Amino acid sequence: MHDTLTNVEDTRQRILHAAHTIFSAEGFRGATTRRIAVEAGVNEVTIFRLFSTKEDLLGAAVDHATAATIQRLRETALPAEPSDVAAELRERMLVVLHAFAHAAPQVRTALAEWGRHPGIDERRLATSRYLHDELLRYMRTAINKRLLRPGISPETATAMVIAPLFAHGLLSPMIPAVFDSDLEPAVDAYLEVVLNGLLPGAPGASS
Repeated sequence: MHDTLTNVEDTRQRILHAAHTIFSAEGFRGATTRRIAVEAGVNEVTIFRLFSTKEDLLGAAVDHATAATIQRLRETALPAEPSDVAAELRERMLVVLHAFAHAAPQVRTALAEWGRHPGIDERRLATSRYLHDELLRYMRTAINKRLLRPGISPETATAMVIAPLFAHGLLSPMIPAVFDSDLEPAVDAYLEVVLNGLLPGAPGASS
């Protein structure tokens, strides 16, 4: 019985991996159960023994991949108690930008068909929600500890950190002349503007 359950779980894992790989590249329409079965090395009938519908399969594949991504992000999480905001944000932004650059093709695929499968769209947002909530907690704590200027909105501060990472990860392959392919100087440049602002007299601006 144990061997049977192990085999079923191994088969399920192969199917989920194949489904996510094809779905990420080809979208909902291109991710046919026949292609997924071939990629996973199983019979198409096996897929429908384990998943009631194609949407159920693709939703489970997104959940599976998202859970793995969030687990990796937890291993490099922001500290619960901020101490060096510049250094801590820099490290986190680099991790996120590397992850985003790796996932950019599937993000573009998701955006191209956004709204057509709301149930799957909702599940695709899990990683973004995790990052947003983690960063928002960090910003609130940093403000309470007076490590950021008083009166700043933690929601706005969070958005200001996330926005350039999203833009860079999504657009750098399309317009490389605008976005530095070397991620470390890119993060340093974004962080300098986030922390010091744009105007010469902005709080904390370099003289």
